[in-house]
Amino acid sequence: MIYIDELKEAEQALNYAQMEIRAIYKRENINGSNVLDIIDNVWINLHNKLALKKWTTSIKAIDPFTNEIKDYCGMFICAPSWNAAQEYCNTNGLGYCLVDGELIMEIPCKDGGYDPDFEKSIDYDNELN
Repeated sequence: MIYIDELKEAEQALNYAQMEIRAIYKRENINGSNVLDIIDNVWINLHNKLALKKWTTSIKAIDPFTNEIKDYCGMFICAPSWNAAQEYCNTNGLGYCLVDGELIMEIPCKDGGYDPDFEKSIDYDNELN
């Protein structure tokens, strides 16, 4: 699918840019993440242009502690539809992943804890529609 191939190339470029920026921040002892926030915004804009949504997946696997089969969170898949996301999994070596929903919001935790930081949340439903 051309959508996913284009997204992969852009994702690689953004990941490389993020890695380089993090290295510069570390080397120069810079605090803050304004540039990384800009890259995150570019990532959201890229999704808007390609009309892709983020889909969640689940994986069934054996729990190493109980030997029971359990459901685990899988990876996110970017695709224009639920069916396209599952097709991507099935044709790219991820057939063990079952698409189980659309990711509509991410809410990070505040630094140093588990309290939600709603100010830094990403609302994909509003960004994409």
